[in-house]
Amino acid sequence: MGMRTVIYFLVSMGVSNVAAAQSLQAADSRVEVFGGIGWGHLFRVEDQTFGDRPNIAAGLGVELFPRVRVELEFSDTVGLTPDSTPCGAPPGITCVGEGRDGFSRARMATGNVAYFFSNGRTQPYITGGIGTLWSKGVSSITFGGGNPWIITEQEFHERGLVWHVGTGVRLAVTRRIFIRPEFRIYDSTIQSRVNLNMLRGSVAVGYGW
Repeated sequence: MGMRTVIYFLVSMGVSNVAAAQSLQAADSRVEVFGGIGWGHLFRVEDQTFGDRPNIAAGLGVELFPRVRVELEFSDTVGLTPDSTPCGAPPGITCVGEGRDGFSRARMATGNVAYFFSNGRTQPYITGGIGTLWSKGVSSITFGGGNPWIITEQEFHERGLVWHVGTGVRLAVTRRIFIRPEFRIYDSTIQSRVNLNMLRGSVAVGYGW
């Protein structure tokens, strides 16, 4: 399943639930908890993509002003596996060792602000925020100039700043339960050596009181 399929799914779900949501009376909740699952496309703009992987998230939201909520969210992209890297030695040169490039972990904690365009049962919104990205992975290094060439890998752990923007819709299921299909763009190129980016489509289920 790619990002195009996920986006189509989110749009279809949102449209199909609008009519049902119109007949419900949403509660005036000041505190909400939510959890969701989605699909994240990880990439670096300058050189490579790391594929599409499942992303899980959980968070807490508090109403700051009417139509404005602040949220704390934790998310984890699961199933990341570094790819094997060829040595690149020319014909006639023996290559010794193994190397991989890529990520095995990409976790985020973000503080977000969401603005809702409606107080009704169907609430389109925009969101944005900043937080911390914890990443783990390996990079390969090839030592040439002789025979054999040697390829090896080094593990890295990185913590850097990540920011995001996104949009979605909050749909009432009952007075307390809601679903939130949404799409976000994450970027860590400001203060992170790994320059990791992610496009995420997801659906969250929440409870407010």
